[in-house]
Amino acid sequence: MVGDSLEEDVEGARALGMRAILVDRDDRYPEVEERLTELYALPAALGLIRP
Repeated sequence: MVGDSLEEDVEGARALGMRAILVDRDDRYPEVEERLTELYALPAALGLIRP
């Protein structure tokens, strides 16, 4: 799961046992593991190589 709401997207997905990545564009949650400040970093976070 990838989302921009810590409570609704990330915590909800993790409660179900899913991997969740927070898109934190405003850098409000530096303590959150698996956090991106821009969506362009998602392929690298997933271990994918961008073409």
